[in-house]
Formats: sequence, C-alpha cells, structure tokens
Amino acid sequence: MARAKVGVLLLAALAFWGTAQSAHARMMAPPPTAQRLAVADCVVVGSVVGIEDKDVEAAAAPGQPKVNYRIALVKVSEGLLGAKDLKTVRVGFVPPPPAGGVRPRGYPPIELTNGQQGLFLLTKHPEQSFYVTAGYFDFIAKEGGDFDKQVALVKRCVKLLEEPLTGLQAKSADDRFYTAALLLTRYRAPRLGVANPKTEAVDAKESKLILAALEEADWSKFNQELRLNPMTLFLQLGVTEKDGWKQPQNLQDLNTAAKTWLRDHGATYRIQRFVTPQAGKQK
Repeated sequence: MARAKVGVLLLAALAFWGTAQSAHARMMAPPPTAQRLAVADCVVVGSVVGIEDKDVEAAAAPGQPKVNYRIALVKVSEGLLGAKDLKTVRVGFVPPPPAGGVRPRGYPPIELTNGQQGLFLLTKHPEQSFYVTAGYFDFIAKEGGDFDKQVALVKRCVKLLEEPLTGLQAKSADDRFYTAALLLTRYRAPRLGVANPKTEAVDAKESKLILAALEEADWSKFNQELRLNPMTLFLQLGVTEKDGWKQPQNLQDLNTAAKTWLRDHGATYRIQRFVTPQAGKQK
C-alpha cells in the first residue's frame, strides 16, 4: 500500500516536468529546457553546414536493436556546455520515415537540414563518436519567438552548474534553488537504456548544501520556468525507511514530513548519483 502511494506521488510529481497532454495529439509535452540542459553533455549555438553521405548504423543504447543515424555537421558559433575548442560537432538523428511510413510513438523525430540555425542540446552516443538528439525539442530554432530567452536561461543554468558551490551558497534564494534543482536532475536522472545503473555518493559538502537549498525553498510555489516544485525534487532523492524517511498516512502532511526529514537528515544524508558508462568521444 505504501509503495502504491509513493508511486502515485512520484507520477504526480513527474507530471510537473511536462506530462500535460494535448487533447488532439495525446503526446507528452517536452521536458523544460533547464531539465534537458541538466542531463546534456554538450550545448551549442550553431548552424547545420552539411549532412554526411553515409548513415551510421548503431544501437540507441546497449542491448537495443541497431538503427540508422543520419549525421549532421553543426558549425559551432557559441559553445555553452561541454564544447571547449570544438569548431564543429557531429549530431546523429534518426530520420523520420518516408511519407506514408509508420511513425514511432512518442515525441516526433527531428530532421536536421542544411542551413538550420539554433540551439542544440546534445547527448553523447553511448558507443559512437557523435552526439544525438532525443527528439525535436533538443533543437530550438533561432527564428523561434523565445529563442533569446531560452539561450539566456541556458547560459544562467550553465554558469550555476559550472560553479555549483557558488550557486548553492549564493545570496539569491532563486539561484540556490535553481542550482539544487539542476544538480538533482543531473544526479538522479539515469540515462535511457542503462539497466541497473550504479550509484555513488555526492560530495558531502555539496550534498548538504543541495538539501539545505531544498529545505529553505518555498514549498507553496510552483516554478514555471523549471516546471517543478520542491516536492518534485524531494521525491527524486529516492529516500526510504532505511534513510529515516517515513511517509505520513495523511498525504496532506507530506510537505511537512519532507521538510522535517530534510531538517533532521540534511546534514548527514549523502545524495546518491547515478553513474553512467563513458560515451564515445568526438573525432
């Protein structure tokens, strides 16, 4: 029974990350930009300058069937994350089926073409030497109405991630909360296709500061930009009775119980981060 309640709560919390469905398309809304950034390996502003002649056959994840990746060459005009000294990046995408073909369920595929300019949020392929896009939302077109706003948000979040201890100890409560949210998303989101991921403890000081930022946050507010609230982040921790967490019988007391746990255990509990295999390097 308790597990069922936890499952319901987790599903409800994850809904804040963008599971609102269209009445017509019945498709989940894309994750917010900040969440995608937190789990990205490389983020650049650039333009597609070419498509390689030959597709690359590779599995999307270890143990999965192989698919054909089309490789776009993206010229980097501004490297925002994980792109030091990169002039171009190879970006793999699974091209959509031809007209009349069966389209896979879920997010619509992306098709990169020459001349496209925008923001690319990329993940290293687990075995090959290129980056991949998870869907159409991993490319934000420059001509989009909120492009400048999205780039500004990415730059703010990248700065917080690059200096996490500074962000977690910033004077601004918003900066502390944003940093904690980004780090928890990065640490607690296992990569797709990785079965039974291993975990390791986060640095003790950083863990303590993340939990402190979470405890002091305003639990009555929902952050529209991050599309989450403190309870969403608390549930990502995955704490159990072994960690001193006991779910209240009355779910209306959940916020109070969670904040009490953070107050009593935040200084000693070590956040566990998922460890993923090393991906292929860019050539």
